[in-house]
Amino acid sequence: MCDYRPLKDEPYRVRITVGGDKLNYNDDAGFPAANLLETKILINSVISDSDRGAKFMCADIKDHFLATPMDELEYMRVQYKYIPEDIRVRYQLHSKVTPDGWIYIKIQKGMPGLKQAAILVYKHLKNCLQPFGYEPIPGTVGMWHHKTRPTKFCLCVDDFGIKF
Repeated sequence: MCDYRPLKDEPYRVRITVGGDKLNYNDDAGFPAANLLETKILINSVISDSDRGAKFMCADIKDHFLATPMDELEYMRVQYKYIPEDIRVRYQLHSKVTPDGWIYIKIQKGMPGLKQAAILVYKHLKNCLQPFGYEPIPGTVGMWHHKTRPTKFCLCVDDFGIKF
């Protein structure tokens, strides 16, 4: 996947993606993300509580998305001719290419295009936040709160809207 994003520090991006449409994943891969109504409620709550010092901020956890461990490994293959020379040398791929010109890759962590990547991120994030007192708010899709503090946030895949 190639992209040009002129406002980023590194505007030229090349990333490998998984053909998720070709993989089987039998569980629900959906991410319980905040909807527009929940987001509006959170923002209105910040405005209503501004006289008590409530503030709002946004956060992004894009790197968390790519580092999420997987329950079950996946595999993909790429034609050797499409792999840049510096990558071939760095990982000594010449010894791993099949006679018909393929490199087989073991996927151990989430990556773009992986069908179950979003739900894996959600489960991992939940496990990381719960020891610090954060939990999903019952009856909502993507709203979270702290058990003892007034902190609340809505979560949409890798973006947070946080009331503190």
